[in-house]
Amino acid sequence: MINVNEFKPGITFQDEGEIYVVLEAQHSKQGRGQANVKAKVKNLRSGSTTIKSYTGGDKVKPAHIDKRKMDFLYSDGENIILMDRETYEQIEIALNRVEW
Repeated sequence: MINVNEFKPGITFQDEGEIYVVLEAQHSKQGRGQANVKAKVKNLRSGSTTIKSYTGGDKVKPAHIDKRKMDFLYSDGENIILMDRETYEQIEIALNRVEW
């Protein structure tokens, strides 16, 4: 489990069945109250960005993301086709899910 007090850019985690990456994290403590963490996060499935608030000490599940180098093969207009450099496996990704 990841303590939200450890949030920093690049950390990936699961929350409410979705996978997020932390873009920015702001830690604050007011008076004698508990610390709060506001994190600007990106949903890796939908691509949407949102701000999530947590109470200091909350824990979230880590998300393990594999990164692989791929070669761009071609685009058919709606999708792009990539090839894994090690296994030569080809995958198809919707064009609207890709950031250039």
